[in-house]
Amino acid sequence: MYCKTLAALLLATPFSAFAAPQSNQASEASALSLELSGEASEATALALSAGGRFVVKSLEASGETVVLVLEKVGTGVSHVVRVSSRAVVGTGLVVSGTVVVSVVLGGYLLSHEGRVFAFVPDPRVRKMIHSQEIG
Repeated sequence: MYCKTLAALLLATPFSAFAAPQSNQASEASALSLELSGEASEATALALSAGGRFVVKSLEASGETVVLVLEKVGTGVSHVVRVSSRAVVGTGLVVSGTVVVSVVLGGYLLSHEGRVFAFVPDPRVRKMIHSQEIG
């Protein structure tokens, strides 16, 4: 009995050195898909949760991302949201333009002149998003 167990261990040991490392490609793909939606800090997400109108204080393009500084109408508090530059193209969004935030299940929709250009997931939901771009 011991001889069979020892023989099995001795045979298996050399092969374990050649085992392939576990891939994190799925995690990388998930992270990439999140870049296509909006991203906000938890404090900004909390501010967005109230919904309402925001004024675009500044737009700054950086690679495939646009950083929006949004100022809440009435309070003057500013928040930063990153969105895909592809999402903003064609919306006509400019500095001093208005962005309407609509609260939906799982996050917030950002729209300009009735056209939705980004979905900002709720921080709890963001962990579960692992899809790919559609369209």
